[in-house]
Amino acid sequence: MAEDSLEEFLKAVVPALRADAAVAAVVGEKVYTHVPQGTAMPYLEVGDSTTQQPFDAKDFNGDDMTFQLDGWSETSSMLQISQLMGAARRLLNRNNLLVVTGHQLVDIRWEFGQVLREPDGITRHGVARYRVTTVPQ
Repeated sequence: MAEDSLEEFLKAVVPALRADAAVAAVVGEKVYTHVPQGTAMPYLEVGDSTTQQPFDAKDFNGDDMTFQLDGWSETSSMLQISQLMGAARRLLNRNNLLVVTGHQLVDIRWEFGQVLREPDGITRHGVARYRVTTVPQ
């Protein structure tokens, strides 16, 4: 079921992002699925997710999902948010080595990225969407 594989994937991806030296150089361990109130920027949030068409075959029912990473930086420069989103992309894109309990991770593929300037003129919001394919183990 997609919800199970997504939950297990998130249990794998958050620690992997926290442990990555390039991500940690920008945000430390501030990688969240739910950002605690009052958290100072910069930080990375695993945001929205969707379940797509099932990745099914005769012998198994796999899942094809997307998830979004939101990076937040409170600096008018694009440099910090670009470093953060680039570090996450280098770690995750085409990385099928993450251990997802009960599932085999077939692929993670970066699909989309954008950096937005928030209305305050200072805050930068990086958005990246990844497609994840899993099959049961």
